Amino acid sequence: MELASEFASVVLTLDMAGNGPRLRIEDLRSGHVGFLDPLELETLAWLPDGALHRFLDPSLHRWRDDGIVASLDSRDTPASTGTSSTRQR
Repeated sequence: MELASEFASVVLTLDMAGNGPRLRIEDLRSGHVGFLDPLELETLAWLPDGALHRFLDPSLHRWRDDGIVASLDSRDTPASTGTSSTRQR
């Protein structure tokens, strides 16, 4: 399925090549591909309105030349997850 607006164009497909089904999201402008598993998708469904607004700023990650997502402020990273807030592509 292709979804487009004046701000973004993506293709959504179901990917079965991993350990289980996941949603494959391809950015048609850059060719960048990301995946969301069922738990990640359910989490999106439960987020309160506006919870993703800070991630919609393209300067956070889209326009960086170093290929690394900008670090989030440590106060915004849940301490219980134990995951790093910086991710390489």
